[in-house]
Amino acid sequence: MNAEKYAQFLAAQGMATVRSGGHLWIEKQSFCLESSPPHAKIQLNSSEAWKLFLRGYLVLRYTCDESEGTPSKEYVCEDREYSLESLDAKARNKVRQGLKNCAVRQIEFSELRRNGCAINQSVFQRQGRVGPEFLREPLRWEQYLSECQKTPDVEAFGAFVGVELCAYTLIVRVEDYAYTYHPFASTAYLQFRPMNALIFWVTQQLLQMPGVNRVSYGLESLTPHAALEEFKAGMGFQGLPIGRRILLNPLARPLVSGRAVSFMRRVEDHFKGIPYLESYLAFAEGHRRFLT
Repeated sequence: MNAEKYAQFLAAQGMATVRSGGHLWIEKQSFCLESSPPHAKIQLNSSEAWKLFLRGYLVLRYTCDESEGTPSKEYVCEDREYSLESLDAKARNKVRQGLKNCAVRQIEFSELRRNGCAINQSVFQRQGRVGPEFLREPLRWEQYLSECQKTPDVEAFGAFVGVELCAYTLIVRVEDYAYTYHPFASTAYLQFRPMNALIFWVTQQLLQMPGVNRVSYGLESLTPHAALEEFKAGMGFQGLPIGRRILLNPLARPLVSGRAVSFMRRVEDHFKGIPYLESYLAFAEGHRRFLT
């Protein structure tokens, strides 16, 4: 699919799209725009940025050339000879276990409708987060998958223990990229290593398809997730250097200043459990690294 079709796919998740100055943006959070697709490097001039700020947006995040932004990474695999030897020793052992315990194959969206929402809820409970509505609410989940089924270049793959679907991922092909979306595994089946088997099998299959030059496991997180980055690297995904920039509307800059973050840290130390405070701190500290 092209960038416009990709925007339609993201719209099915409830994200608004904005076209400005030849660039496509996705409103991934309220008042926050992100350039799309993620791997496309853009140049943003101050005039275009101010037009978006005047429309009420507070944050602009985008991918750019490495020399123009804060150094970051996109985790990709482009090895046509991708095999078990492409993995580190720890991941290789887990993949072998997973392939022994699980059957991996492409699945119909009807199968994902029946079982996927329960997997999503299991993941969010394990991670201690609410998760987006379109993944956790059964009706929204069905609506989302209906849109995915109608969208070209969106496919679903699953790992099974016996007849039970225990892990899945969506693959979205954009230009010559294949993106992994929602690589989720049920908590009850983690000991069978379904995600290791699934990602390995799918990556190997994709890199043998004409027109797919890279499989992407996404951009580096704004906030550090050491275990996730270790998983990506162990599975043979290399950190491709990119640049990332974040522009803040002047009205929003005080919210992520060092003084504001320090103050809210003190508040957190004294008053535990304040709603959204942890999310605010993660947002502020993650974004400060990439501010220009």
